[in-house]
Amino acid sequence: MDTALREDILREIESLPADRQAEALDAIRSLRGARVRGAPGRDLLASFGRISEEDAREMARVIDEECERIDPNYW
Repeated sequence: MDTALREDILREIESLPADRQAEALDAIRSLRGARVRGAPGRDLLASFGRISEEDAREMARVIDEECERIDPNYW
């Protein structure tokens, strides 16, 4: 790991209260086991333009209603 990156990470973690440091550790550990899922973008290009406008609207609605929201101020 790049030394500067390591120092930046440690500095950021050390600036957090103890309970938030524990959350950061949990998040880091979860990233270690995370696997990228889905298809590469180049594979999706073959489907470009093949979804009807109605289906696209329905997909967008379901995503808006069902997907987890991210709080950018959480960390």
